[in-house]
Amino acid sequence: MHIEKYKGLIRKLLRLFFIVAFELAFMYIWSSDINVLKLHPFENKGNWLMAAVYLVEMVLLLRVYGGFKIGHLERWNVIMSQGLSLVICNSIMTVQIMLIVGDMHLIGEILKSIVLLTIADIVISIVFVNLFDSILQRVYPPKKILLVYESYSPKSMIRKFQKRKDKYEIRETISIDMEWERLKEKVSGYSTILLHDISSEKRNELLKFCYINNVEVYMTTKLSDTIIRGASNVLLFDSPLLHMPNRSMSRGQCIAKRVLDLAVGFPMFIVALPIMAVVAVCIKCYDGGPVLYTQERCTRNGKHFMIYKFRSMVVNAEGDGKARLAAENEERITPVGQFIRKTRLDELPQLINVLKGEMSIVGPRPERPEMIAEYEKKIPEFSCRLKVKGGLTGYAQIYGKYNTTPYDKLKMDMMYIQNYSFLLDIKLIFMTVKVIFMKESTEGVHEEKRQ
Repeated sequence: MHIEKYKGLIRKLLRLFFIVAFELAFMYIWSSDINVLKLHPFENKGNWLMAAVYLVEMVLLLRVYGGFKIGHLERWNVIMSQGLSLVICNSIMTVQIMLIVGDMHLIGEILKSIVLLTIADIVISIVFVNLFDSILQRVYPPKKILLVYESYSPKSMIRKFQKRKDKYEIRETISIDMEWERLKEKVSGYSTILLHDISSEKRNELLKFCYINNVEVYMTTKLSDTIIRGASNVLLFDSPLLHMPNRSMSRGQCIAKRVLDLAVGFPMFIVALPIMAVVAVCIKCYDGGPVLYTQERCTRNGKHFMIYKFRSMVVNAEGDGKARLAAENEERITPVGQFIRKTRLDELPQLINVLKGEMSIVGPRPERPEMIAEYEKKIPEFSCRLKVKGGLTGYAQIYGKYNTTPYDKLKMDMMYIQNYSFLLDIKLIFMTVKVIFMKESTEGVHEEKRQ
């Protein structure tokens, strides 16, 4: 049997290995260093309860941050995901242990043990992620891919795939407009193809051919695909249908979302106040200009509001009156601005917008009215993202980059809108912590993407 069929099983076994390894590390520290600190140490049932609590918290965080995605994400990404998950998990467990022990004088001993546990977890992650990823690369060489395109150049997509040469190798590029029999012959010679921005009629015909002939397919999505993915299955008599109600968030969802905004936004604002004070002093000391920068943006139903940000550019950066995104190596960005943009500290004043109800913690990034008007000239559907309130973080902000094209950002925003749930908001809030450490998400716009 072809080894490709075992890929899912192998990944499950790797997932189980890390769960067992991290769990054993915790139980060793718990039994040898922490449990003995209690006046009445736990015995069998108590120890099993602690193991179960740690297991649930650890697995949930690893799933949220992608700590199990060995072979899917790059090595450093998996290691960072696991490290962040375990740091948060161990921090939560520290609070729980302190409540169980009930003696503040022992906090030093407990923290020492948790730090040792975290170091052990990170060592396990670094060693075994590198080991298992190397093994997977040998067992599963890069997929040899045929790229099929229509009118738009596939160069940008090819560049993206070249960043993961360990997983993908685009061997050939052809146009879908070639003679149909010749096209089928080409496709049949590959086990995997990539369809790049192909019109629906031609794409559907080729998809059916690939399905019949067991050819694996990757394809870029269209906005209609994103809308369809949010549909529900309906069986009307004996006719299968897809139902897309195309309605905004319900009243109950709006209330729940506002409660979440206040529950998360207010504590964040209090915690961020000292950091904001330091940033404000640094900006003021650099050039004496204003600390805050306000700008008109659009939110739900096209409503305008003034967004607050720490100023990261020189004074009068848009003195010519033209709105434009920051490019790579942008001369308008100050040294202080470079730092606060990379660390996302320039976004902190937007917590005021959240508390005022002008923004949400999670939602599409609010754009300037003039930028929306510009985008709509090429993408008439761009205003579809205004079905929900603009957000401080969101699907496109987390899974995209600063220099992701407007059309791709729109598709990601629509994925969020079509699949909205309270739990999705919570997951995206947790994911935002990871994104802060990812340089790619703060890159400037390439010149070719601004044109």
